[in-house]
Amino acid sequence: MKSFNGGKKCLVWPIWLGIAALCAVLVGGGCSGSTDPGDGGETITISFNPVAQGQEVDLGATLGFSVTAPKAAVLNVNWWRNGIVDRRGTEYTYVPAVPGVDTLRAQAEADGVTDSYFWVINVKSTGNSLPPAVPAVAAGPGPAPGDVLVSWMRAGPSAYPVVAYQVAISYTGVITEANWASARMVREVPNEVGRVGYEENLTVAGEQMVPGADAWFAVRALDEIGQMSPVATNGFTTITTGWWLNGVVRDDRDALLVGATVRSADPDLSTNTDVNGLFSLGPFRSIDRAVLTTATSNAAISGWFDFQSGEIDSVSGRDYEIVLIRRYVLDAECDLYGGQFLNYLRVMTRTEFDVTDPANTVLHRWDTYPLRAYVPDLVNSTGVDFGEAARFAMAYWDSVMGEAYFAAATDEAAAEVVFVFDDSRPNFNGQVSLLEPSGPDINLGDVVPEKVESYLNTTIATQKFAREVALHELGHVLGLLSHSACRQSGYLMVAGASGNLSNPDPIHPDEQNAARCVRRLPREVDMAGYSVSR
Repeated sequence: MKSFNGGKKCLVWPIWLGIAALCAVLVGGGCSGSTDPGDGGETITISFNPVAQGQEVDLGATLGFSVTAPKAAVLNVNWWRNGIVDRRGTEYTYVPAVPGVDTLRAQAEADGVTDSYFWVINVKSTGNSLPPAVPAVAAGPGPAPGDVLVSWMRAGPSAYPVVAYQVAISYTGVITEANWASARMVREVPNEVGRVGYEENLTVAGEQMVPGADAWFAVRALDEIGQMSPVATNGFTTITTGWWLNGVVRDDRDALLVGATVRSADPDLSTNTDVNGLFSLGPFRSIDRAVLTTATSNAAISGWFDFQSGEIDSVSGRDYEIVLIRRYVLDAECDLYGGQFLNYLRVMTRTEFDVTDPANTVLHRWDTYPLRAYVPDLVNSTGVDFGEAARFAMAYWDSVMGEAYFAAATDEAAAEVVFVFDDSRPNFNGQVSLLEPSGPDINLGDVVPEKVESYLNTTIATQKFAREVALHELGHVLGLLSHSACRQSGYLMVAGASGNLSNPDPIHPDEQNAARCVRRLPREVDMAGYSVSR
């Protein structure tokens, strides 16, 4: 640009030196007008206002500019902005459009005298012009391991329309406006007219979430002129990791079940056991608590009561064992238990559902087998050898079950089962009592047993009956805690049992199956998880 001011020629500024350098020169003082004598000898002076060529204005405010030539008959002014003539006239009201550095040029002609003038204008954002802070920013686990759900509510009314929301993540701490540039922008979400809430799922594959890391998330509204809202709040979460639930499905006879379906409802996952009865289900999130169900009513697998587990986490799910109970056919002469072996087993183990005591359904069995039994020697006055009766009963249970359930112990302190022979309980031929753990109102079946006493009354008159009572009491020791009501079926575990050694099966097959189930089922299994219906 050029002008004449007191006979001094003004600087022509090369654009390649940049706007910032131009501001420095212009703010320090520049050309403020020109003079030239007109045809009639009058001096024509063109003045540009304001004089300072470096100006600042807040977005949303305005600046006034003017050109004067008092002695000129005609004054024409073109106002140049963004490379085009924006307005004509001696006055110009500058309305900023976007924050940043802008320029304005006035080109004037007064009675043949021409001049031009530049201003460099720094447009600043203000609290009134910025979009309002985005409310209700929250972060939490997404649907898959490593995913993060970030949610927020739409920004309120804005001076300039909001066009998008920018989502950023930091692994080092809270995101602020000051450190926004060091956070990583992971997604830009277009603003949707009428939409109130937003939720975005950020993934390991798409946004490179880091499983296991603590992460802070901020969301800023972006308006149509490039302004961003303040940062009011952060969402925080620990990004989940993944885990797989691995296990085996077998039955109460140790048969590995091939092709059994194992599924989880939430999340919805399903698989089938392989040729070794093994399964692997996942991935689950580190926060997930899986509940498994089995399905064996398919072409390959049937004949078992299906099972639903309690909640399983990443620790208990490392080597999870599911033991399914076979659908044994109960003795036809027993019309109780709805004809279902599972009902019979629950009654005998005292694990029927009780609305007043939901924990009653948990099966408390011995930790290890065989059980070490201490048997003293005692023969009563009629020649009944109680030590022999106890040892016979132990051996008979082992023989019928086909594996060792009992072993002799020479040290009473080291035994899990201690036989006691006396006549101190005249109302009982035999009785089993819990010794350890001990405590008020703790009975056999309430806790995992550690030590029990098996009592035989020494007034028993015959060796055969002493053996039968010992067999019966050891049935209680093995977890058949109740008495069966089906006396006509020849069950050993009926109240006041006698004569069983005269039966073809002194220990009824239903009782053998029940005792085997107790031993094979996982420790502390919830019997309510087994289902009679398919």
